Amino acid sequence: MLRKVCYYGLLTLTFAFFVLFFFLPVWHVLRGGITDSDGTLTAFYLLEVFRNPVYAEGLANAFRLAVCTTLVSLLIALPLGWLSDRFEFAGKRLLTGALLLPMILAPFVGALGMQCIFGRYGAFNSLLSGLGLFPDGMGPDWFAGGFWGVVVMEALHLYPILYLNIVASFANVDPMLLEASADLGCTGFRRFFKVVFPLIMPGVFAGGSLVFIWSFTELGTPLMFNYGRCTAVQIFNGINDLETNPMPYALVVVMMAFSTLLYVLAKVCFGRKSYAMMSKAGRAGGAVRLHGVKAALVMGVFGALGLFSLLPHRGVLGLAVGKFLPQCTDVLSGMEVSHVSIPIAVLIWLMIYPMMMKVDFASLKDIGRNPKGLFVTWVVNWLMKPFLMYGIAWLFFNVVFARWISPELARDYVTGAVLLGAAPCTAMVFVWSQLTKGNPAYTVVQVATNDLIILVAFAPIVKFLL
Repeated sequence: MLRKVCYYGLLTLTFAFFVLFFFLPVWHVLRGGITDSDGTLTAFYLLEVFRNPVYAEGLANAFRLAVCTTLVSLLIALPLGWLSDRFEFAGKRLLTGALLLPMILAPFVGALGMQCIFGRYGAFNSLLSGLGLFPDGMGPDWFAGGFWGVVVMEALHLYPILYLNIVASFANVDPMLLEASADLGCTGFRRFFKVVFPLIMPGVFAGGSLVFIWSFTELGTPLMFNYGRCTAVQIFNGINDLETNPMPYALVVVMMAFSTLLYVLAKVCFGRKSYAMMSKAGRAGGAVRLHGVKAALVMGVFGALGLFSLLPHRGVLGLAVGKFLPQCTDVLSGMEVSHVSIPIAVLIWLMIYPMMMKVDFASLKDIGRNPKGLFVTWVVNWLMKPFLMYGIAWLFFNVVFARWISPELARDYVTGAVLLGAAPCTAMVFVWSQLTKGNPAYTVVQVATNDLIILVAFAPIVKFLL
């Protein structure tokens, strides 16, 4: 008896919640858009949305934003989904997980960070100004005008939705269909567009519908980019006049109707077909394990897109640190012992600790049986890299960029390049060895011998080149 009372009580509370906070607000909006001041039904306000050029332009722009955002999200998510399904590589779990991080913050929050980086007084213009390309404060606002800034920002935030749906769709493609198509001579891109893409279309439609409707009704990002010529912003601007102006209600009704209509049309055109298939879980996996250069290229694609999609979040973090913790850099700079930064030392130790724990020190004596890798490292690091670094730096800073960089600044850049070229980053060797599942003992010997050579060769090489 008590269980039934709790069940019906919870059901009643749930129903009341939806009535109060969903159905009643929707009904209030619908009534405001289709009735006049006397409560009489009228289509005047709805028709005014299409007759008034300002409202019609806002609706058209909202549609363009949604279409462009969905297409850009698809262009990002589809290759990533295919690579994730097709290949196995070192660090895959970490890199694919990092792709979902942009969804942590709302897109309009990331828009603030994007403006801190690419705005007129942002970090990117400061970098270009430092290179002498234009005076301070005179650089372009890279997202001026708003439209493409809104598209890029929303796509960077929403592409993980499409990515997850596409990965799940790829996982459900029956490998026997792919083998059958290959036996019939349908391979490569032709097989992808003729066989694979139609099979994953339901997943693409599901994710694309969410991205489309989200970007069609998004308010915060257009506001942050000062793009007021879209319906969501027009509704926001009319909130203060709701008592005397029914047009915001009419705009909401039109947006709801358009969202529903576009979803139904897309469902009929793209999401109607589905296929019964045996998923990959029903047979042996077909992912190809990548090594060497191919693995590095795929890792680079995931890493580059992940880092770029996190740019807005890093901008927000940097803005928050600079605003609320302006003394943070001074505190970190003061944490030194004999001119050695304690925070950097701790972070470097955290980088090398996982690999050091895997070293079998008893096996170090066997490294001499295969010294070829050590000789290659020594030759590249000390007989080639410093001089090649100097040559490339001198060519670009004294010849290619000579028109934009003063001779003094060019000399400073060359000096920095030489210092970097003559000092291998030994800590990163541990990280890459860990990611590529390298030999821990061999890695320790390589790092140790290079560190010993630094003590002897660094000063003479730098003095010779500078």
